[in-house]
Amino acid sequence: MQDSRAEDQKITVDVVIPVCNEENLLEQSVNKLIQILSGEKELDWRILIASNGSTDMTKKIGEGLAKTCPRVSFFHISKRGRGRALRKAFGESKASVCFYTDVDLAVDINTLPTLTKEAFRRQGVAMPNRLGAGTKNKRPYHRILFSRLYNVFIRILFPKTVIRDAQVGMKAVYRGIIEEFLKKTENNGFFFDTELLLMAEKAGRPIVQIPADCYDMRRGNARIVPYVLEASFGLMKMRINLFRCLSKK
Repeated sequence: MQDSRAEDQKITVDVVIPVCNEENLLEQSVNKLIQILSGEKELDWRILIASNGSTDMTKKIGEGLAKTCPRVSFFHISKRGRGRALRKAFGESKASVCFYTDVDLAVDINTLPTLTKEAFRRQGVAMPNRLGAGTKNKRPYHRILFSRLYNVFIRILFPKTVIRDAQVGMKAVYRGIIEEFLKKTENNGFFFDTELLLMAEKAGRPIVQIPADCYDMRRGNARIVPYVLEASFGLMKMRINLFRCLSKK
């Protein structure tokens, strides 16, 4: 896909879905994305399924979707890690914008076109804000609490940040930011997108935040605990590295 810069050309976007053992959600989520994107006249899109460490039927389903739809691609890597999958997908993409979303599409996926266009127009990162005024946030209370505490922790460590919902599983990233910062990222897991986001903000790149509804009623806590530990370590590491850089000046 060729990078689109002229105003009369379509914006090229790769919509990346990192998945690990998501056989129950993958096909219906891809079909929903196809339905939304098919009506977009301003976007030249592709959906890229990025399987990482899947051991169920995810790989077979992903390969089948790629065979039946010319705008769907699939790859599989043996090691788990959302960040590892996104780094490969972003690094190999030639699109003007890389858009990533969790497979459950819990955040209002109808914001995808607007976020993509804003990331391209502003040459920055565009993301939903589930915690904004007036949004409908139907999630288990422990997940809402974690999101709020996580963002408070970020603001404590990075007082100048304007980011209000760093954990949200949906972001549109302009090609220039990927080219500039992707190789500087270190995390291979949940924290990868927050790491890339904070790097872009620290460098003065635009961060666009659009209020969006969210419906996520998963009850399990299995993903919360490792995410808390990984994110806390990642944030502290970034803060220490920033302090060292400032100390050298």
